[in-house]
Amino acid sequence: MSWKRILVFIESQHECSPAIETAVSVARRQNASVTGLYCIREVAIGKILLGPDQKLVRDRPLIENAENAFRESCATAGVDCEWDVAEGDAKDVINLAGRCHDLIVIQKSDIEENNLATDIADDCVASSGVPTLIVPRSRRNREIGKRIIVGWDHGREASIALHAALPLIEKAEQVVVLLGLKPDAVDSLTRAPRHEILEYLRLYNKNVDGLPFEPTSANQGASLLEAAHQASADLLVMGAHGHSKVREFFRGGATQSVLADLDIPVLMSH
Repeated sequence: MSWKRILVFIESQHECSPAIETAVSVARRQNASVTGLYCIREVAIGKILLGPDQKLVRDRPLIENAENAFRESCATAGVDCEWDVAEGDAKDVINLAGRCHDLIVIQKSDIEENNLATDIADDCVASSGVPTLIVPRSRRNREIGKRIIVGWDHGREASIALHAALPLIEKAEQVVVLLGLKPDAVDSLTRAPRHEILEYLRLYNKNVDGLPFEPTSANQGASLLEAAHQASADLLVMGAHGHSKVREFFRGGATQSVLADLDIPVLMSH
């Protein structure tokens, strides 16, 4: 099992970002190709206001520099690549392109620096329908997937993220599953089927261990990140939840808290 094509969103102000290096690293391990996607929002706004036939060019040298740096990174790693430039809202551009890829890699946005109302990475997790790997802006170690920690609460969202991460889990040196609360009782069941997640994951990788997990603080996201650091993990896999009021500990606030304090790559799928 492996991914074939990975999309990385390239920000205009960075020639070679942690997201690019992370995407190239993952692609090399997966024997996949990488598409570098550059988005020009201002040109789209100009064409909307002045008409689609307007010849508007912005930051051509910056675009060329970004493309050259991207292609150089891919060539150095021996990874096949493609380059694409689109005009429009970044979230819509990424979502449309991402649906023809196996994985989206995006750097955590600097909302103040980019004058954004919301974080593009957060938006893509919620709306792309594609597994999304969010990389911290300060990330230095580009290799990921050797030691993976998985947040597991038996729920739908956690299951979607876990299955999305199987290509990485299969090749990992160590996988730790944080075993959360047992699922709520289902009224229709008088005898539950087998649902041992560790047994399932060991079909893909023998080096899978489980740890009981209970948040050590009211900040559930902080507890997840703390557990990831204690396990020396280089990747956190967890379900993406909205602002939900249900009781499972991985729900709602944990997602927002992890993204707000992100200092380790996290793979999410919604």
